[in-house]
Amino acid sequence: MDVGIELTLPTGSATLLAGSTAVRPFVSGAIKLGPLALIANLSHQWVATGPVSGVQQFQANTALGYPLDRVTPFVELSLIKPVQGIDDDRPQVYVLPGLEVFLPWSLSLSVGVQLPLTSARSFEQRILGLLKRQF
Repeated sequence: MDVGIELTLPTGSATLLAGSTAVRPFVSGAIKLGPLALIANLSHQWVATGPVSGVQQFQANTALGYPLDRVTPFVELSLIKPVQGIDDDRPQVYVLPGLEVFLPWSLSLSVGVQLPLTSARSFEQRILGLLKRQF
C-alpha cells in the first residue's frame, strides 16, 4: 500500500493542459492473485494554476498484469469523474494496454497508450510513460 502526493508542474504551451499546476493526493494498493498482479489507485486532483485552474476531479484506476521474467504486460482501466470546474461532468472511462520493463538499479519503465471507451473524454488517445525507481 502506498500513500502520497503527486505534483504536476507546467511544461510546454500555457494554452494547453500542459501549462497547468496540479496537486493529486493518492492511495494505492496491490495484491498477487496467483500469477497475476492487481493494482488499484484512488486519487483526487486539484488544478491550482493554468488555463483550467479550479478544476477538480476524482480518479480510480485498476490494472492487471502478468509478470514474465523482466517484462510485465498489463491492461489498466481508468475512471475519471469531474467534480468541479468543468461544464461536462460525465464520467470518462479509458483503457490503457501497456508494458512494464524491469531494468537494473531497481528501475522500471512503463509505457502504454490510453484510449477512451466513452464519448465523454478530455483527449482521443495519449501515450504515457513512467520511469520508476524502487526504494
